[in-house]
Amino acid sequence: MDVDDGSDGVEQLKSRPYQAQLEEIAVRNNTIIYLPTGSGKTFIAICLIKRFREALQLPWGQGGKRTFFLVNNVPLVTQQKNVIEKLCAVSGVGAYSSENGVDYWDKAKWDAELEKNQVIVMTSQILNDMLTHQYIRIEDINLLIFDECHHAVEDHPMRVIMKHFEGCPKHSQPRVLGLTATLLNANVKSRKVEDTLHDLEITFHATIATVDELGKVLNYSTNPNEMVQFYRSSPPSAVTNEVIKLLSVRQELIASVKLPRSSTKQTITLKQHQEDISNNPKKIVKAVKNMISSMILFLNELGMYGGSLGILAYIILLERLRRRASSKEEDILYQNVITCCIDARARLLKAMSDVHGYERIIKYSSERFC
Repeated sequence: MDVDDGSDGVEQLKSRPYQAQLEEIAVRNNTIIYLPTGSGKTFIAICLIKRFREALQLPWGQGGKRTFFLVNNVPLVTQQKNVIEKLCAVSGVGAYSSENGVDYWDKAKWDAELEKNQVIVMTSQILNDMLTHQYIRIEDINLLIFDECHHAVEDHPMRVIMKHFEGCPKHSQPRVLGLTATLLNANVKSRKVEDTLHDLEITFHATIATVDELGKVLNYSTNPNEMVQFYRSSPPSAVTNEVIKLLSVRQELIASVKLPRSSTKQTITLKQHQEDISNNPKKIVKAVKNMISSMILFLNELGMYGGSLGILAYIILLERLRRRASSKEEDILYQNVITCCIDARARLLKAMSDVHGYERIIKYSSERFC
């Protein structure tokens, strides 16, 4: 698949180091990018559109292909269209949702739209309908971007779209890019974490990719106007104390864990000041203990809502580490802590289930945020 260097005169924004790293991974292979909200996942997607836009240059119907950016709700259609138009030099960005009356369009109408727009932003159900009615073929798409791809379970349109790949030769299939800030939906049972992540990779014919140090990403995730404001430290709720106790007990238990020293040397690319602890059992156990300490800190400092998000982030990290475990004992250690984390998060979510959305954030965050 031909790619270019992505440079043009439309925008001079420079990719952050982790964005450039993930972009290169996505150029080579189908990829699910897992990054926190506000860390620039859409920017990586736009860079990829630019890298693959050579296939868009031929006219529609004469070998030209189209890029599709799929979202989950109508407001995001216009939002993403505006961002792509601002940052990417392509000939036309079309935006389509149920509000455009597309349910009644035929192939001739869609051909007219695809002829004038090289990039298409729409809800996933619309593309699924287009493929089902054969208004377009999978091989007519050069790049397929799924926003909030963790929704692709059961009969979700995103998952159904990927089933159309089955009849398309591999060399004719589009590059696939999934974007997500969460990976896991709602309450995933501990025994299902590995299967859930694996199923997501299977669905999108892709591999999950993120960065080694999420802390560095968070430095870029916001651009705040800083001010100092004093707040009262409110006592933790009964549920928070219950979860902290659960985590503390597990932390004490793993303190006595003794892992065997692995004879297998893993090839890991290290950056300045980084240390490879994969062959140091004591440091592995210490690192896991420190993760639990961080979760407890999140709960005390951020409240139940922020604490639950922090625990979710560590569930993902622990699962990634478990996949690289060099011994059965190390695998069991990670699985044991993952089980505890999922139990802890489930208790928090249950306690917060009386409200949703913004109201939940306000009600269950500490006073330092309210």
